[in-house]
Amino acid sequence: MRSIHCILTSIITISLLVVNSSAFDLKHTADEEVSAVHKKPQARKELEMRCIQTLKTEKSWAQLYRACQILRIIGTTDSIPTLAELLPNEKLSHLARYALEPMPFPEAGKALRDALGKAGDTAKVGVIHSLGVRQDKEAVKLLMPLLKDQNIQVAGAAAWALGQAGTSEAAQALKEFRSSAPSSLRLAVIDASLIVANRLLEQGSSTEAAKIYEELRAENLPKYVRMGAFAGLLKAQPEKTESRLLKAINDKDPVMRGIAVDNIGLLKGPGVAKRFANELPKLPLDTQVLLIKVLADRGDKAILPTLINLAENSNSDISTVAVKALGNLGDATCVETLVHVLAKDDSSPDKMAAKESLQWLTGPGVNEEIVKCMKKADPVLKAELIEELRGRRAVIAVPDLLKEAAGNDGKVQSAAFKTLADLAGPQDLPALIKLLVEIKSNAARSQAERAAVMVSRKIENKQNRADAAIAAYQNARQTTERCSLLRVLQGIGDMKAFNVVQAALKDKDADVIDTAVRALADWPDGQAIDTLLEVVQNTNNNTHCVVALRGCVRLLNFNPRPAQETLNACKKLMQKANRAEEKRLVLACLAKVADPGAITQVEPYLADNEVKAEAERALLDIAKSIMKSAPKQAAMAANKLREQSKNEKIRKEATALINKIGK
Repeated sequence: MRSIHCILTSIITISLLVVNSSAFDLKHTADEEVSAVHKKPQARKELEMRCIQTLKTEKSWAQLYRACQILRIIGTTDSIPTLAELLPNEKLSHLARYALEPMPFPEAGKALRDALGKAGDTAKVGVIHSLGVRQDKEAVKLLMPLLKDQNIQVAGAAAWALGQAGTSEAAQALKEFRSSAPSSLRLAVIDASLIVANRLLEQGSSTEAAKIYEELRAENLPKYVRMGAFAGLLKAQPEKTESRLLKAINDKDPVMRGIAVDNIGLLKGPGVAKRFANELPKLPLDTQVLLIKVLADRGDKAILPTLINLAENSNSDISTVAVKALGNLGDATCVETLVHVLAKDDSSPDKMAAKESLQWLTGPGVNEEIVKCMKKADPVLKAELIEELRGRRAVIAVPDLLKEAAGNDGKVQSAAFKTLADLAGPQDLPALIKLLVEIKSNAARSQAERAAVMVSRKIENKQNRADAAIAAYQNARQTTERCSLLRVLQGIGDMKAFNVVQAALKDKDADVIDTAVRALADWPDGQAIDTLLEVVQNTNNNTHCVVALRGCVRLLNFNPRPAQETLNACKKLMQKANRAEEKRLVLACLAKVADPGAITQVEPYLADNEVKAEAERALLDIAKSIMKSAPKQAAMAANKLREQSKNEKIRKEATALINKIGK
């Protein structure tokens, strides 16, 4: 059954909306008229008088409603008698109440109380509602008999208004009526009892409110009422809140347990978290989960021993929550526990939680504890802990990481070098270079090279960044060492490094030459273009030719040169491009050259079936780029495509370009 209050509110809202819809046609809104007389006492009084006269003579609903709108804002005791006359009127009562409800004058309340004996049932329900909105305490004696009215809407409205009045007399009347109320009114009276208790609590009558709340916790009452009464009790008797919550978290009702847990945050003072933590083992799993989160949010480290025990010894659901809580609340004392959890099988649901919590731990000594655990861990766990140190930016771990990088386990070495790349500083570069030269594991070599590059880039003086790697290269004797150092120089990518890599093209060792070619092909800027062109033109090694060609095209694309230089380079590259894949790369490069000379280079490949499609697209792109600077050549190229291409899309684009040039 819907509460009487909800029904009344819906009826009133609908009525006002219907009336309001007719007011929109008026020339000025009520707010505009009120604003016009703001801070003008005489004009304000004249406006009130006009509204009173409108209520006495006007028949238009829109005008009547606007008058009540205005009086609701500026009305004085002068307007109350006229509004009171409308209260018994079944059709206009709600308009008068709309104006009277917010008025701060005792006369407004008296007018509403006086109307109770004059109004019919429909209007009476509305008047009672207005008395409730005003929390009219003087209306209590008048409302009490109405609880037994034959009209259920009148009785229900009276119950709600008594609750809003919030007096001891109203509370007693509702209590006496609860036991005898017909079933159709029972919920309305119970709701009103909860309301009256809330009002008493607001007014400072906490003892009286608590008594009502206790009565409303009876098992035979609706759950929402019992929950509301419980929440009220916590506020009415704060000295008993903790004991009530301790009892409630063990309640058989999961909703009650949840409400209790939510309210733990209200508790102050020492030892609270510890006392509730002691209850955890007794609680159902769902409540344990909620309680752990709430206790952790309190920030009380006294519960850390409990959380540690739960993380290590509980089932997966609870341990995962405990592990996450340790991340928010924990310190160095929690590291070992989290490491134990991290050591579980990959399928363990709390393993990822342990990883995250290790990242979140704060306070002194956390990184040192992780390093201690890392040093005595097995290789798999050691690699994971090294990754944790990387995420925590634990620079303090660098000396130990250098030792791990010198070990024999490839995964541990890789993890160590990966972390050193982020954490090591320029002062650690000699040690890193030495480790790179001495490394035996090919699995970790790429990470070692990357670490050397990243740390070299941290040297403030850019002119000196390649010095350590160059010195090591010059002293290296083994091919593997020299090749690694060439890749490091490529990563540094400055002029000093370039000169060394370029010179390596003339080395006697084939592997060193191969590494140098590949390093130049991956060079970070365009200074390697000319050297790569020479390799393409002069090498007898087909693989080196292809690698150098591809690297040269890449650098030309990302390091623009004057058009003629690019065309010359592309011409040389195309002469050595024996496969369709390389021809396509060069054609794509030519497509970006806004120069008629590019057309000359592309046109011959329109007859090459392997790359015809790419040649047509390149020619069209070139024509578009030169349509303003060289419209004649652009039009000729487009016309050729329109006449010869079998690709409909190319022909359409070529035709559109010709038309555009013509205009």
